[in-house]
Amino acid sequence: MLRTRGAVSLFTIILLLGLAVVGYAGWIYIPLFMDNLDMREASSAAFNRMATDPEMDRIRAYFLARANNIGNHWETKDGSRVEVKGLGLTDADVVIERDSFEHTARMQVDYQREVKLWPLEKYITFDFHVDKAGKLPQ
Repeated sequence: MLRTRGAVSLFTIILLLGLAVVGYAGWIYIPLFMDNLDMREASSAAFNRMATDPEMDRIRAYFLARANNIGNHWETKDGSRVEVKGLGLTDADVVIERDSFEHTARMQVDYQREVKLWPLEKYITFDFHVDKAGKLPQ
């Protein structure tokens, strides 16, 4: 069956709509995924510091300094939501444990990220878990 020139098929419309949805989802999820990779790298760096630095507060401060330069988070100021640099982590969000006898350690961070859905004024919250455990480097 011949179609008139310039006609658009239903398949083409569905394909273009699907590509738009995939592009929008990538625009939302890829920055979150990349920030989570940065958090994993920061936790690995802090974990490796545990082998030489016995002071847990310095390790926690080092990790929080790196983590609070990653990504953005939303805060409510003066009745409106504003985007602020960093993940907004505190000392309570980071769990650091060390076993000197076994020469092992564990570092765990649970954090949430809120994403604003454009063009809506809706926010979605995503939960992330970063855990690094094992033998400390010699």
